[in-house]
Amino acid sequence: MDVFVINRQRSRRVDGAGLARFVEVLSGLEPPAEGDSLALCLVSDRRMREMNRTYRGHDATTDVLSFPAGRVPGAEPGPLGDIVISVPTAARQAGSAGRPLMLELKLLALHGYLHLLGHDHETDEGQMRRVERRLARRLGIHLAQAVGHLEMLWHWTTKFSPRGDAGRHQDADIEEGCGWPGEPGALVAALTAERWLDEDDEHRLLVHDWPEHADTGVHRQLARALEFFADGTGPTLSGLGKGERPRIEEFFAQAAPPRARSPSLAAPSSLRVSRARAATTRSSPTR
Repeated sequence: MDVFVINRQRSRRVDGAGLARFVEVLSGLEPPAEGDSLALCLVSDRRMREMNRTYRGHDATTDVLSFPAGRVPGAEPGPLGDIVISVPTAARQAGSAGRPLMLELKLLALHGYLHLLGHDHETDEGQMRRVERRLARRLGIHLAQAVGHLEMLWHWTTKFSPRGDAGRHQDADIEEGCGWPGEPGALVAALTAERWLDEDDEHRLLVHDWPEHADTGVHRQLARALEFFADGTGPTLSGLGKGERPRIEEFFAQAAPPRARSPSLAAPSSLRVSRARAATTRSSPTR
């Protein structure tokens, strides 16, 4: 899932890229039935109060609001919706709870994301809270810690296995790269059970859907090296210079990938037909 962070406040410095990665990982743990992107908006207390008054009739600031996107029947996938977080309110709550601001922002993003999936803690008799707890139990640690390990897996893969073939490294090296402090082998076993790592006859372990998670730098690196991802997917060709692009495009248009999963994945994505995005409307927010 594509996550776009929009910062409209100046009270605190926030790692927007880190928040985006958190929600991307979260969307893999609890994927939406439809929707391929969302916006995460960071605002001031004043702006949040205006939105809360306008859309919910409460003349006070709050910590997080969610705005699900409306759906057009039969249309192509579009945005899931928007999550709006008041950073000053998050900072106060973090101080009261004795935890870092970034952790508080992640917990609010989690709360807002589950609302976009249709959960409502005010009416679902505890179902939303049970989903939160279930996500946290998957690795037997706090949810934010679990997602942190997954973020580190992506960072480690970018640096040491840009093709996504994590299995060429020992399990101990993978777990060390993910910052895993627990029992040896437990993290790799859990990641494999939850399909963040896929067992593979040729590569032993592949990072699940790595071509979709890898950033543009990884795609550009593989494109310039004339390499496919380990699962046979071709890299996107965005960001290449005009002088190098024709040669690289020609190579991937003609080359046979080592193990293409389907014809649509054989060529780099910039050579595929792009899908038209559906028009969407915003429905009432939830908190």
